[in-house]
Amino acid sequence: MLMLLIAGWTVTADTPTPPPDPSTDPKTFPADIARYHPTLKESYRMSAAGALAHLRTNDGPAQVARFYADFAAHEHWTIDPDLISERPTGNVLIYRKGDRLLRVDAFTNPLRKTTEVYLMVARDLPSPTPSASPRPRGTR
Repeated sequence: MLMLLIAGWTVTADTPTPPPDPSTDPKTFPADIARYHPTLKESYRMSAAGALAHLRTNDGPAQVARFYADFAAHEHWTIDPDLISERPTGNVLIYRKGDRLLRVDAFTNPLRKTTEVYLMVARDLPSPTPSASPRPRGTR
């Protein structure tokens, strides 16, 4: 799913310009996307294909999900209720704004007893269009 979401980011008027070369510099993460704090660890990967952040916090997945729900509402992102996954061990939320998707995964790491947060920002992929039906043999 990650490769599907991140593949094909294109720059439009609604989309911040991605870095020209792959980057792990946090300063190149899209500035309009809130980053949860406090964190114990942060790592980033940005390219023309999209942006990914991995954060680790002592706060629970539900608290992280509430933070991003508040952020999304304030910044006019919309959520698809069919794409919400809330479980005791974690949450997956997918928001849309213009031509962009923001996916927030927050789940409990049972070994560390921390919450792992993954933020993925990418261009929304268009729905597949049905292909033209094949013509019967012998017709043009």
